[in-house]
Amino acid sequence: MLALLDDEKQARTIRDEMVTSKLIRSESVILVSEAFDADGRPSEADIEDLIDPAVYEALARESYARS
Repeated sequence: MLALLDDEKQARTIRDEMVTSKLIRSESVILVSEAFDADGRPSEADIEDLIDPAVYEALARESYARS
């Protein structure tokens, strides 16, 4: 099993709780920020930051469009 979490304070707390309670190994939890190069790594990152902005915008527009 693998868990992908946003990288923010609450997600880091949840990760620590899951590892401490032995629900998952620490190696099996990945924070979104780990997908970025060390030089450009943000201090916080959300899962949607992994999606190209144009694709994300198109998906958001489509989901909010009136039928």
